[in-house]
Amino acid sequence: MSTTMTYGLNWFRLNSKWTNRNGHVYTTPSTEQATKVFDVSGLPDDAVIASVTLNVTTSSGYGGPDILDVRGVALRGNSVNSVDFTDYVTGNGSWPFLFRFKDYGVDNLADGSHYGEMVFTDITLVIVYDGPPPSEEEDEPEDLVPRPESTGICLYPASTTDFSDNGYGILRPSSCEVSEEAGGQYELKLSLPMVGEMWELIESESIIKAPVPVISTRAFNMAGAAYWKLKANYANAPVMSKIPTIKRTASTSGIPAWSRTTRYLRGAKVTHQGKVWQYTGVVYPRPDGTVIGAMTEAPGSAGYWVDVTDYTTSRDTGKTLATLQRNEIFTKIDDINQEWMRVKTSDGTEGYLETKYAEYYAEADTYVPEREIRSQCFRVYRIEKDSATRLMTVTARHISYDYSRVYLGHCEASGVSVATAISLITGATLQEDNRQVITNITGETVDLDCSWENAITALLNPDTGIVSQLQARLVRDNEDFFILNDTHEDHGYVIRYGKNLKSVKWTIDTSDMVTRVIPHCKDADGNDLLLPEQWVDSPLIDEYPVIYTETLSCSCQVGKKGSYNGVEYDALTEEQCMNIMRDEAQKRFDDDHADEPEITVDVDMLMLGDTEEYAAFRALEIVYLYDTVRIVHPLLGIEAKVYVTGYKFDAMLRRYTKLTLTNARRRDDVSVTGSELRNNSIKIEKLSASAIDRLRS
Repeated sequence: MSTTMTYGLNWFRLNSKWTNRNGHVYTTPSTEQATKVFDVSGLPDDAVIASVTLNVTTSSGYGGPDILDVRGVALRGNSVNSVDFTDYVTGNGSWPFLFRFKDYGVDNLADGSHYGEMVFTDITLVIVYDGPPPSEEEDEPEDLVPRPESTGICLYPASTTDFSDNGYGILRPSSCEVSEEAGGQYELKLSLPMVGEMWELIESESIIKAPVPVISTRAFNMAGAAYWKLKANYANAPVMSKIPTIKRTASTSGIPAWSRTTRYLRGAKVTHQGKVWQYTGVVYPRPDGTVIGAMTEAPGSAGYWVDVTDYTTSRDTGKTLATLQRNEIFTKIDDINQEWMRVKTSDGTEGYLETKYAEYYAEADTYVPEREIRSQCFRVYRIEKDSATRLMTVTARHISYDYSRVYLGHCEASGVSVATAISLITGATLQEDNRQVITNITGETVDLDCSWENAITALLNPDTGIVSQLQARLVRDNEDFFILNDTHEDHGYVIRYGKNLKSVKWTIDTSDMVTRVIPHCKDADGNDLLLPEQWVDSPLIDEYPVIYTETLSCSCQVGKKGSYNGVEYDALTEEQCMNIMRDEAQKRFDDDHADEPEITVDVDMLMLGDTEEYAAFRALEIVYLYDTVRIVHPLLGIEAKVYVTGYKFDAMLRRYTKLTLTNARRRDDVSVTGSELRNNSIKIEKLSASAIDRLRS
């Protein structure tokens, strides 16, 4: 008995697009491809396949492809195709088919772009085998049970951009762990038995989608960028030390003064009111075609005299203090007149720039709806195969690190808003990139010095990146970055110091603690200026047996320009400078909490298991990165707030295996977070180093 089984796929479209360069049409084909999987697990185990036919209906647009194939077998474009794959599909399992087309770009559209398109419809895999049809009462195999989009650990080809389906299929690893540090490392590591076919499809650069701790970005208003920049059609525009002045002296030697009684001939020159005038010899035609000259009038009268003053010119331009490049931003201090403005460059140089070079850019705030993040994509960078255990170990980096492959041109700025800095970074990319970098932070400023670096460096460099400068909350949703205010959710959870130190590790460090700050700045003569009281003490100074002192250099100077209480002054007074010093010293306690010991709590959720001690930590199962937890150490009299700064998450069981909580303001053992991945300058192994980037406490 022969039985026919038919398996179908939804239609899909492959597109390609590129733009002419220098007016030339490229003939090199643009290849686009997609892998689709037929799951034929419904066949009886003892089925003997007689034939397998793939039926594909295709249509193309914009000129159509030159070559079209499926698994290397050429098909006919714009038609119905039937291809024999009997030798390929041999039994139960998931069978991937690679659909591909190549477009030579014969179409040149009005906007200078080329398009290629192929639509695959009515795709069916027809299998004829010897044997009865499968029993309708037989339980459906587990692999065919529909799964929610976010629950499976799925594998995709490296070039995938649409993750709405399961790609090659669902992986069945023996373990899968996701680890993330606040503002830093974000990786996946899984172990997979080398059985079946799925493991053979995993290659370097493949993409794995896996569940992660559920987190929401909430809805917010995205801050809009606003700044002055040099127009794109100018380069090397000079910033001058002064507005250039021109002095002209007329030379009238040997030229007679104008006289009302003199009749002048064409070309005659006279001096009048300090200028030299030449008679134009305006003529009027006669009916017979001849012309006559007109009687002259005073120089300057319309149509009779032309100013031809012979000047000697002296130009005082001052010095060129700096030059601005295309799209380089600067701060406008004020307008001098319609032609000149006073500006400050990204490196702090102040001078004068011609208004014709300047352009103001501004964008409005944008409402960003809430996003709930449940699963994320990771790109494979390391594969280890153990023939003895028949296990494959795969390590993958969060797909947001693809931004390290995007490089920036000139990108420098000083004291710009966060939205402006992001706009400058995304605008300086040397290649087209469609990811979003979004912020809701206003009222803060950052510096940029990331020319010719990759884009990840500008965002996540532990020393100079935007996230580090702001000590901001970083949420990554696949390729998109959210740089948000570091507000910490406080759910009222309390952890008390206990005896089970095998599963909960406490670290208390006072080496960087400060309870007394001695601020200083410069007076009008450039000498050190101290407060009359010399220092500012923490309200907690008496809580400790010793005084922890630090000096604090403040940037203000008596007689120099500066800001005090939000107001800009051309010359700060000594009293204002002293108040600035007091305020900055107090911020070390109020904002930085420098007067508290650095506390870190590492919770091993697996080692706690179902022990009695676990009950005290059960609430940690529903906290998320950056959330606040209160800790109490009664023996040392410590009660402080700490924040979730790192975790390890079992993507199969969907639960934490480890949590790190700390009030650390800055850690010296900052991991390489992918921000320095450029030109293979850093070995990939360093990416897995454990560390925590700076956070505001």
